[in-house]
Amino acid sequence: MKRSFLLTLTILINISFADTQELRTTVEQWVGLLEKTQAEKSRWVREQQALESSKDALANELSALKADIDQLKQDIESASLVDQEQLDQREDYEQARKVLGEGLDALMPKVPALLALVPDSLAASNTKISSFEIEAADLKKAGEGKELGRKLNLIASLLSELETFNQLVSVTEESHKVGSDEFTLTTAYIGLGVSYSTDADGQIALIGYPSGQGWTYEQVQDKKVAAEITKLIITASGAGELEFSKLPIQVR
Repeated sequence: MKRSFLLTLTILINISFADTQELRTTVEQWVGLLEKTQAEKSRWVREQQALESSKDALANELSALKADIDQLKQDIESASLVDQEQLDQREDYEQARKVLGEGLDALMPKVPALLALVPDSLAASNTKISSFEIEAADLKKAGEGKELGRKLNLIASLLSELETFNQLVSVTEESHKVGSDEFTLTTAYIGLGVSYSTDADGQIALIGYPSGQGWTYEQVQDKKVAAEITKLIITASGAGELEFSKLPIQVR
């Protein structure tokens, strides 16, 4: 009887131990699965957060790119407007340059007639006037529509010199042919409008007038007029007191 009880107890212990071992294995498997599931869930949450962050970053980047594209379009449109304005300005400049060139080229041949208004005795001492022919020849080689700056400066400087002469009373010694003889006469140029000449004795007197071909001089036969010319020259040269002179003049 005792032996039978021990056998039964041993069988029960063996059965209980087997069940407990199986349960433990099952629990271990379940715990492992739970840990794995939790780990996967945590990884999924992290990846989801990372994706959300990436999505936001990409959205911001896309928005910035769109803004850059819009700005670029505006810049292109602005640049196109600026280019068109510059093109229009360039065309206006070229047109103005063409008109200026045509005007200067038409004016250059007329300058010698203006320079002829300056008597030779005064022009010889003026480098701007005396060098005009050399300058004009050099500019002519450049061709029409070229060297506009030089042509403009040359003409402007010559006109300035003419204006200066026209405001002065210039007294100079000149050689004049009277009849068949040459005489040294003192001449007073009243601007560029008229001149009066006389010799040292007041015996020979001339009145001169300018033209496009130069100055022409006419002998004065009236002794009273010759005396007035002598008085004018003395006053103009500063050799005497200020006096008024009654002299003939013609508008030509």
